[in-house]
Amino acid sequence: MEHNDYVITRAGMQLTRLVAQALEREFHMEKEQIGMGVPGEDHNLAVCIYLYDIRKNSDIPMPQMMSVSATQLKYPSNYYNLYFMLVPSSYSDRKYRMEEELKLMDVLLQVLGDIHHLKEIGGEKEEVDLEIYDMDFDAKAKIWTSLNKPMHTAVYCKAGPVEIQSARTKQVKRVTDIQMDFSQIEGRRNN
Repeated sequence: MEHNDYVITRAGMQLTRLVAQALEREFHMEKEQIGMGVPGEDHNLAVCIYLYDIRKNSDIPMPQMMSVSATQLKYPSNYYNLYFMLVPSSYSDRKYRMEEELKLMDVLLQVLGDIHHLKEIGGEKEEVDLEIYDMDFDAKAKIWTSLNKPMHTAVYCKAGPVEIQSARTKQVKRVTDIQMDFSQIEGRRNN
């Protein structure tokens, strides 16, 4: 089996890095306060980045099998869109909690509005598109209901498409030798 690039993990880590850099600048937060996790679970994250859905990208035309060697073909890659939600959590006094969470939201919206790509996801300076994902209230409520948590203000974004390379290969038999008899063709021309 081939080496896996773990592009989904890399996308989450790159998003975490971008958010951490912005919050470190703006609020002097430590990088450890921003991370991937499940909202509402016991952690000390000021911003929790949660991958809530993965969907196959149907905009990219189906690629063809690729030649690996003279006798082997590799199945095509699949492409997916990743859906993240960024949930701010303040651990300050109840009186200031909403104000601090809204300040975090301001910065999150600014970062995601300014950055349109996650860079170096697949290792070869690959860029993955990143955009704020507009969802209706019911779709958001379903996510929170599936988590068994009360709904919380969050920023939703979409990253993709990311390429997941296939590890499947197919043995093929190729024509390696062709013999042609040109004497019959020459005979027809002379007649």
